[in-house]
Amino acid sequence: MYRFVLLVLLWLVSVAAAYQLGRSHWAGAALVQSPAAALQPRLPDSNPVQSSPGSDEFPGAVQLDRTALARGDWVQLASNAWTRGAGSELLSSAQQLAESGRGQDAIALVRAYYEVAGDQQALFALADLLMMDGQMVAALEPLFQVLDYPESPEVGERARRRLDLIITAQEQLLTNAADTAGLISFFQRLAEREPGYDGHRLKLARWMLQSGDLTGAATTLQQTGSNGVTDAEREQLAAEIAAQAQELPIDRVGAGYYATVRVVPSSYAGTHSLRLLVDTGATITSLSTAVLETMGASRLSQRVRVNTANGVTEMATYRVESLQLGDVTVNDLTVLALPSAPGGVDGLLGMDVLDRLPKAVGTPRKAR
Repeated sequence: MYRFVLLVLLWLVSVAAAYQLGRSHWAGAALVQSPAAALQPRLPDSNPVQSSPGSDEFPGAVQLDRTALARGDWVQLASNAWTRGAGSELLSSAQQLAESGRGQDAIALVRAYYEVAGDQQALFALADLLMMDGQMVAALEPLFQVLDYPESPEVGERARRRLDLIITAQEQLLTNAADTAGLISFFQRLAEREPGYDGHRLKLARWMLQSGDLTGAATTLQQTGSNGVTDAEREQLAAEIAAQAQELPIDRVGAGYYATVRVVPSSYAGTHSLRLLVDTGATITSLSTAVLETMGASRLSQRVRVNTANGVTEMATYRVESLQLGDVTVNDLTVLALPSAPGGVDGLLGMDVLDRLPKAVGTPRKAR
């Protein structure tokens, strides 16, 4: 009986010891699997393999050499993945690396993999990572590279769809900021980068029209073909350009052309409506001295020598805050003072203003 009790006690002690040993083992493993370590794809440095399906860290992603990852040896990581045929897994790891807050590292890793493997899937991944990092315009270049030499028509179509989405997003951002100049510059760069795609050129023409540059819009539209553009889209824009050209605030009376302008002589004065004779032979706009003094324009010390029908003469100059003709406003304009203006007008509208108007499109608004 005593021997039986002793055997039972020994068995209980062995069970307790085994239980404690098991707890120590799993506690140690938990310390190794720290939250910080779980923020990056990983496996032991030697003989990397894929993570197990049930892993909590980056399921399905290739597990990277932690030493190479820590020192930023992207070429080694990319070469290892390419050698093992694990490119898709590396791209998945890069995505999750970016999601952990290491966007620049992820971008560098994918760039290195593309240089090693030349895999166009890496270019799609790179575009996504650049977008995640807020680099919208930079995200376009990898997709342009795909479109330069697509692996298949399907890949090309996929790149085009992705490109159009990014362009639309950037266009909306600039539109919301009312940055028309930025929009024109953006589509000019796109047209230069991909000259064979007319969709960029049509957008460029449309934003030129929006800015009031009818001549630029018409010229650009004439250069626009049918790649990415329908006949209906071209005809619609042509009609809009023609409609705006007909609204130029320049009237024809007999053999002369006349413009009604709005002039603000200074920050402290109101707006004055003046009627000017369009003079394409005049370099500088001129207003009658009486009108300038009545409006309260600021006289400048500078005098300008000009050629007139009566020979060379010196004329006084004045500064006006702004002169507006239609949708075009010229700020801080220096004008000449005419001792007397031609009958029925307040001055002459010169090329310093006319050069800023849409030209060579349509006709003046009225013909009398």
